[in-house]
Amino acid sequence: MYDFKIEAADTPTLYRDLASALEGLIAGESDAVANMSDFKSELQERLAQRGEFVTYRVVNEEGPPHERLFETVAEVDGRPVGSGTGRSKKESEQQAAKGALESLYDEG
Repeated sequence: MYDFKIEAADTPTLYRDLASALEGLIAGESDAVANMSDFKSELQERLAQRGEFVTYRVVNEEGPPHERLFETVAEVDGRPVGSGTGRSKKESEQQAAKGALESLYDEG
């Protein structure tokens, strides 16, 4: 039997990442689980070092259900730090995190 604990502070992030991976699988992204934590995890770790947290907000959805395109904005303290688009919410969040990381690299 496995014995592990999930800290309460990690629970929302864990649920969000799992939901995103499931959305990716449903949308037909075969690598959705394998790549569940690329840019989003890196961004979260970098911001945590600064005492900041990122949130993701879908700002636009276009197209029919089978060809949906999502646009997501990554925000820190209510200010946009990156945006991205994708065929799933997960993909658009990854692209938003990538944009945010690029802006962080530009800052310093």
